[in-house]
Amino acid sequence: MKSVFIMLSGDCSPTKLIRTYIQNATICIGADGGADHLVQTFRIIPHEVVGDFDSLSKQTRAYLKDRNIPCIQHPTDKDQTDSELAIERAIEWGADQIIIAGFSGDRIDHMQANIGYSAKRSAHVPIRIISGNQELSFIHLSGTIQGTIGELVSLIPVEGSVRGVTTKGLRYPLSHEALPFGTTRGVSNCMTEKTAHIQISSGILMVVHTRNL
Repeated sequence: MKSVFIMLSGDCSPTKLIRTYIQNATICIGADGGADHLVQTFRIIPHEVVGDFDSLSKQTRAYLKDRNIPCIQHPTDKDQTDSELAIERAIEWGADQIIIAGFSGDRIDHMQANIGYSAKRSAHVPIRIISGNQELSFIHLSGTIQGTIGELVSLIPVEGSVRGVTTKGLRYPLSHEALPFGTTRGVSNCMTEKTAHIQISSGILMVVHTRNL
């Protein structure tokens, strides 16, 4: 399996969870200033960097240039976020799964737009977003969650209502039910088994899994 790790330029503490994903990745991509996180915090040289480079430090860019790391620069006036550009590059690399970190920050508009884009793109390749001790993933038909009994799991519709929701291994089970867009009903469920199963018949469901690390 080809796992592509993308580091964005948002907040990113060097947690054990993120280090594990980086170590298991086949390809590492820095999205603009995310390359600073990789080089300066994690001591990882990315395979390439993409973005308009408005947040990439001159120090890191020179460091990467000395090591012949491709830095693919796009115009500042563009129709895509750096996150979207990085996801597209991951798909071009032939990713079987995409892991994204450095997602959280002070741009709520970027976070919301990137969640929507990741949700749609995950229909073709699984995308997982890491933020602190939380993992965000997306379900189009079915999926599983691996974790520890007692960990929180929230189920949130991201594109209209999600129908036919059936769960197993969660404290508050659902059986062929609907979660309308805007509802808070799926927030703060809890794992009762080490593996939880979720199935839906239509829509896109975002799963937020809070790990006990």
